[in-house]
Amino acid sequence: MDAEAKQMFDFSLDALLFRKRLIKLLKEEKQNFGATELADDALELINAAGVQTPPPKEDEAPKELPPIPW
Repeated sequence: MDAEAKQMFDFSLDALLFRKRLIKLLKEEKQNFGATELADDALELINAAGVQTPPPKEDEAPKELPPIPW
């Protein structure tokens, strides 16, 4: 894999991991604090805008997500 293809792959993977983490945080917010309008709107936009991430396989242990570089 050449450097440009690897960079595109890494960027795509980072975007998917960020999206997955964001969805998880929004769902936790809804569960902990009740269904807020902001969380509902954000989840709706995320689900409409991107490719759905598949659920983890049963035999696959959950992986720790890397920190988001800001």
